[in-house]
Amino acid sequence: MPHVPGPSTQTRAMSATEPQPTTRRRSHRALGSAVVLAGLVGTAWVASAAPLSAQSAGTPATASAEASVALTTLDGGAAWMGSAAALLGVTSRISLGGAGSVLLGTRSLPGAARGTDQELRTAFGGLVVQFDAARREDRHLWLRVLAGAGNAKVDLALVGTQIASDNFGVLVPEIGASVRVSGPVRVGAALGYRAVLGVDDLPGLAPSDLRGPSVRVLLSVQRF
Repeated sequence: MPHVPGPSTQTRAMSATEPQPTTRRRSHRALGSAVVLAGLVGTAWVASAAPLSAQSAGTPATASAEASVALTTLDGGAAWMGSAAALLGVTSRISLGGAGSVLLGTRSLPGAARGTDQELRTAFGGLVVQFDAARREDRHLWLRVLAGAGNAKVDLALVGTQIASDNFGVLVPEIGASVRVSGPVRVGAALGYRAVLGVDDLPGLAPSDLRGPSVRVLLSVQRF
C-alpha cells in the first residue's frame, strides 16, 4: 500500500516551507532600516541642494583669487609674510577654499640665548571658510577662518645648515573688508590672529613665539 504521510509529517513539511516569525521580523527590520536610510539620504540631499539651487536661481556663484602681504610678529619681532588664497562661493554668503602663507625672507634669532646666530623660516596653509557679513556691489565685509598646518625650520645664520624643523597646527580667524576699484578687481585689508599649537622640536622656541596678530593688505579678482 502507498505510504500516506501522517499529520505530524505534513505539519513538519508545511512549517519548513512557511516563513518563520523570526525571519519575517528580520526582513521587516532590514526593510525599515533601508527606508529610514533612504529617507535620511533624501533629506540630506534636499537640504544641501536647496541653497545651491536658490543661489543658481538668484545670486550667481562666485570664484575669487587673492594675493596679499601681511605685517605680523614672530619671536617677538615684526615680520612680513606673503599669502595667496582661492575661494568658491557655495551659497550667497558662504565660500570655501584654501590659502597659504610664507615668511618673506628669514627671521633672525640672536645668538645670545642660543650660542650662535640662527634664522627662522616658516610657512603654513589650510582650508578656508568665509562668511560674508555684508555685501554690496562695490563693498564687501567678511569673516574668515583658516584651519590647517605649517612647518618651521631653524638654520645656522652663517652657513645655512638646517639644525631643527617642526610641524605645527594653525588656526587663523580674521575679519576683512574690500572695495571694488575696477571691474572684477578689488583691494582690501584684513585683521587676524595666528594661533599655533604643537611646537616641540625647535630649540629655544615655543608655540607663543610663532603666534601673533597680523594686518594684511590684499588684492583680489572676483568672477561670477
